[in-house]
Amino acid sequence: MKRISICLLAIILSANFAIAQENNNEGQSFFGFKAGISLGTDVLMDRNHNPVTWNSLGFKPDLAFGPFGVGLDLNIRFKLMPDRDTAIEVFPGDWVPNYEDSGKSFLDLYLPKIMYVRYGQRGEPLFVKLGSIDDLTLGNGFVMGNYSNTRFLPEQRVFGLNLGIDGALFNFPYVGIEMLTGNLAKLDVFGTRMFVRPLVSTGLAILEDLQLGATLAVDRGIEGYSTEAFDPVFISAADLALPIIKSGSFPLAVFSEVAFEPNKRSGFM
Repeated sequence: MKRISICLLAIILSANFAIAQENNNEGQSFFGFKAGISLGTDVLMDRNHNPVTWNSLGFKPDLAFGPFGVGLDLNIRFKLMPDRDTAIEVFPGDWVPNYEDSGKSFLDLYLPKIMYVRYGQRGEPLFVKLGSIDDLTLGNGFVMGNYSNTRFLPEQRVFGLNLGIDGALFNFPYVGIEMLTGNLAKLDVFGTRMFVRPLVSTGLAILEDLQLGATLAVDRGIEGYSTEAFDPVFISAADLALPIIKSGSFPLAVFSEVAFEPNKRSGFM
C-alpha cells in the first residue's frame, strides 16, 4: 500500500514539470513532454446491471516531436483494498479488449486513447489541432472560450478542429485567420475570426502587433446528442487586441470586444 501511494505521488509530481531533450542546432527542443492529472470516481454497471463505484485516475500527456504533438487520454479505474487480501484492483475493461463480451476490439479500445494530434502551438504562425479538444477558443475568448467537445466521453468521442494561420507564415504579417469546430462531421458548433494588423509596418514598437478582428460563431443545435434541439444561434463580434508579452508560458494582452446576436442582444468586454 505504501509503495502504491509513493508511485501515485511520483506521477502527480512529474506532471508539474515539462522536459525537453535533443536540442537542434538552433537551440530549440526537438522532444517535449507535459501532462495533466485528474482524480475522481466513476460508477459502472456490472454484468447484473448493479452500480459499482470505482476510483478514477486520468493521465493526459502531450508528447511533442518538433512542431508535431499528440495528446493521449490514459485512464485507470481502480479500487484500493477491495478486500482484506487485495491491495488494489484495476478495472480490466479499460485495457482488455472484449472484456465481458463488450464487443470492443483492440482498435475500438485503444484508438480513442489518442485524444488529438496537433502541429504547433496556439499563437504560432501555423497551428492545427484535430481530435478531442477541451480548449477551443476564438481570439480573446469572449465569444467562445475554452469550449470543449469532450463532454460526451466516454460514450461518444467526436472529432473537432482548431486552426490558426498567421500571414507572417507567408511573409505577409498584415492578416490572419482562426477557424474551429467542435465536430468536423456535423459542424454543429463552428466559428471563425479574421484579423488585420494595420500598424505592422509603421515601426511603432509594440503597436505594430495591434490587431483589429471580426468574429462569427454559430451553434446549430445539439441534434444527435439529445432529444432536445433548438434553432441555430449566431453571434458576431468586433475586437481590438494588443499583445504585450508573447511568452508561451505567460502571455499577456489587452483587448476590448463587443458582440451581437440577431435578437438585438449585445455584450461588451
